[in-house]
Amino acid sequence: DNHVNVVIPQCTQEYTRFLLDTGSDLNMVKLSYLQDHVLVDEKQFYQLKGINEILVHTIGAVTLDVQLGEVVQPTSFQVIQDDFPVPHAGILRRSFLVDNGIIIDFLTSKISQSPQQQCVVTTPVTFLDTTPTEPSKTIIQKDSKVVRIKPRTETLIPVLTEQPEGTSWIIYSQLTQNPMVRIGNVLNTVINGQIMVCAINTSEEAIDIESPILGDLEYEIFNEEIVMKTMEMVPTSNREETRLAEIREVVQTEHLSPEERGSLWRVIRDFPGLIHLRDEIISSTTAV
Repeated sequence: DNHVNVVIPQCTQEYTRFLLDTGSDLNMVKLSYLQDHVLVDEKQFYQLKGINEILVHTIGAVTLDVQLGEVVQPTSFQVIQDDFPVPHAGILRRSFLVDNGIIIDFLTSKISQSPQQQCVVTTPVTFLDTTPTEPSKTIIQKDSKVVRIKPRTETLIPVLTEQPEGTSWIIYSQLTQNPMVRIGNVLNTVINGQIMVCAINTSEEAIDIESPILGDLEYEIFNEEIVMKTMEMVPTSNREETRLAEIREVVQTEHLSPEERGSLWRVIRDFPGLIHLRDEIISSTTAV
């Protein structure tokens, strides 16, 4: 389901659940998931475009210790408001896994680090939940040659391939060798010589099909550079950055809770012109 559970000591939960987003340029965590003692650097923030019709401001930056088995990896996050439109705690960008050499085993629900990282995570963890959430969905073992799909159900089946491990491929929606079974659009990664896809049996009878071969399907390699990003970082103007920096120097927030500080800075960033600084000329209007 594109979500992972990781251990972060600075978070309020034993396991913190994140969305894996291949289009995100930032790791993001919601404010309420952080413990009260965690300090947020409010000078490092972004304006995000593409989430909503309006600009979305992050609260600031924080470095969290992400535990991968026995390994602790300090990782930079942008702190976001709780109403940010993503489920659970936030977002982990795909490059986080790539940079740390993380290998995901979907069949055993375990993660490990590549030998190049000089460390192997041997502790079993619930990193990706591969257990079906609906009775009509089943997961086929990698050595299955013939797959039975029940009537009017959606089933995960393996597409066999000799493409390199870890490469990502786009498989387009199409019929299988049986015209009553259709494969849905999918973007997935080669794991143990196979790519898991969703197949739908539209008939009233159970159907047995052989595991498809990638070369027999309509597909293409996933090129992240040509995929439209889900968000675009919009830089602020130099004058606005200077003014916000001046406001931070005079506004005292030490006595506020993290939630109150986040709300205050959100108002200031959205309406910086409403804050009057010393030595500024107060404007006026002739309208009554």
